[in-house]
Amino acid sequence: MACGCKLGSSLVFPPAPPRPRVVPDTVSGRFVINALLWTAPTYNAYSVGLIDGRLGSHTVIEQPLTLGDPLARMFEIAGKNGHSPAGVYKTLKPQLPDPTSIQVMSLVSERFGVMKPVDYGVESDCAYIVFDQIQGLPVAHLDQMGEKEARCVGLQLCEIAGKFHELGWIHNGFEPYSVVLDHDNKVRVLGFDRARPKGSRTDGMPIYPSRGYTAPELFDEDAVYDPRADVYSIGALLQFLLTGERLDSGDGATIYPVATVVPGFERLLARALADDPDSRFQTIAELRQALTDLTLPVVLQSGHFTDVGLIRELNEDSILALNLTQY
Repeated sequence: MACGCKLGSSLVFPPAPPRPRVVPDTVSGRFVINALLWTAPTYNAYSVGLIDGRLGSHTVIEQPLTLGDPLARMFEIAGKNGHSPAGVYKTLKPQLPDPTSIQVMSLVSERFGVMKPVDYGVESDCAYIVFDQIQGLPVAHLDQMGEKEARCVGLQLCEIAGKFHELGWIHNGFEPYSVVLDHDNKVRVLGFDRARPKGSRTDGMPIYPSRGYTAPELFDEDAVYDPRADVYSIGALLQFLLTGERLDSGDGATIYPVATVVPGFERLLARALADDPDSRFQTIAELRQALTDLTLPVVLQSGHFTDVGLIRELNEDSILALNLTQY
């Protein structure tokens, strides 16, 4: 199947994004769409402003209302009752796992890289999640990165995943269109709708997978949500950052000849992307320490300038410049 699901898998087929709206248009009667920013496999992103003309710009994520997860259930009831999800939390609490996705989102605040929604809306079969204006682009739209830049992103993702795990949840959604990198190379994570309690079964709380980024064991029957699934996703995202290519099932960590990295980084990726969870880093803390301990090459950059001088008519200066990289 296109999503990579196996026969018998509890995971559900990924929802297609809605047809992009024609500009100008309105969202939830409060926001006017100024521009389509990008289209992802499961959502659309728009730049919007307040419909009453007050100053302020926001980013709206438009995605199908996928029922079956706590956040979507909150959207559904909130839309029917005309209230915000936060306002109906108390009435939903008996029906939802404790803590809920909303609680996780609040605890793993923007300080840890998770974009916190400022408003919500429901129209027809779509949920509209409103953020303050997002500065930056999803990593899916960025060029290949060097080892140092990729490691920096990986360390930030480990910090975010580690916070989820401390709270007893697995993120399940690290992929090129859920991770945004701003102008200061700071990571922002947009999606948390696939967050599930640690140890819960996939058949009880299924998610839609992301081809190339969802850990292979989650496609098996009787699968459970395990922190090592986030280890795999972060490894796959690092592979994408270094090569610009998605990892297909069974490929393993294939870097060369698309990119050349230090052997230590290749070994790290091979372990993070092992099909067998027991062969991976067993915790996010282990992956983060391995990234921290990487010895990356020191690249020296030099500049030069010559001048004919005040006496001679010909420039007789000679310069030899060597760029040396030690592995």
